[in-house]
Amino acid sequence: MSFLWPGFLWALLLIPILVLLYLWSQKRRQKYALRFSTLSMVRQAVGKGPGFRRHLPAILLLSALAVLAFSLARPTAKVPMIASGGLIVLVLDSSGSMRARDVEPSRVEAAQAAARVFISKQPANSEIAIVAFAATAYVLQAPTNDKEQLFAAVDKLTLQRGTAIGSSLVVAINTILEYRGEPFLEWQRPGASDDGWPSSEPPALPETPGPPLDGSAIVLLTDGQNNVGPLPLDVVPLAAQRKLRVFTVGLGSTEGTLLQAEGRRARVVLDEVTLQAIADKTKADYFRAGSETDLKSIYENLGGSLVLKEERTELTAFLAGLALLLLLVSAGMSLFWFHRLP
Repeated sequence: MSFLWPGFLWALLLIPILVLLYLWSQKRRQKYALRFSTLSMVRQAVGKGPGFRRHLPAILLLSALAVLAFSLARPTAKVPMIASGGLIVLVLDSSGSMRARDVEPSRVEAAQAAARVFISKQPANSEIAIVAFAATAYVLQAPTNDKEQLFAAVDKLTLQRGTAIGSSLVVAINTILEYRGEPFLEWQRPGASDDGWPSSEPPALPETPGPPLDGSAIVLLTDGQNNVGPLPLDVVPLAAQRKLRVFTVGLGSTEGTLLQAEGRRARVVLDEVTLQAIADKTKADYFRAGSETDLKSIYENLGGSLVLKEERTELTAFLAGLALLLLLVSAGMSLFWFHRLP
């Protein structure tokens, strides 16, 4: 929490003074009450309520004044807000390992079904793009809010060799930057390898900070390990610097699954450590799916996480409302119990 006018915090020093004045007035009142000869008049002077109830209206009044004094400093805090105007990019693994049937009916069919569930749960005006990746990554569906187009794109997912998780993140980030009207990422530089990707040195971050979080996010699903293109954790800083969250979904098992295709057998292993790191570094979440039901549930519940953003908001109005409520409750209690204001 921070304050726009921190100098006004000195106003809080008035509260202990008011507490002391209240205690002094109560003591003086009791001394004055002893001069009366009848018990009923004593009760009227010191208050009819028993013990704590007699002081409750005053406590609420002092609390209201403390809240008002605190609000004078105009406190601000980061609070969750509903994001609008962003783009969600679904990144789907289309590598050959998605043929595995350890997830029924197959990994790719389970992923397609879950993607349909996710798309159907989004508000009608939500913009969604779809990126597919195997050895390379490409935009399968440009940003749109037409759900029929998105369903059709999911159905067109075709499997190929290779798993370029890092490349898919670059394409996803550029899709969002294009949607925002910002310059693309320039990854290729002198000294890059033949395929256009630097062999070890990660890209330099822009000097200027990225734009505020606008609700844009990336949802990455994969069942394997990166084996071509840039390393995913070299690309992640580019997303984090632009305040893009990358939610990751791991499909399959870390122990690995034997897959036989095109006359060859290979063990497919889920790189859960990298997926967890991607999510952590972009302040998002990692999910593990071991079945089609798990996957559908994850995608169905992801929508609520994607529409939230953190925004620094001034709390003055909220605190003023709270103080007013305390004042009204204090006055109501005092009138109801003692037929007078505190």
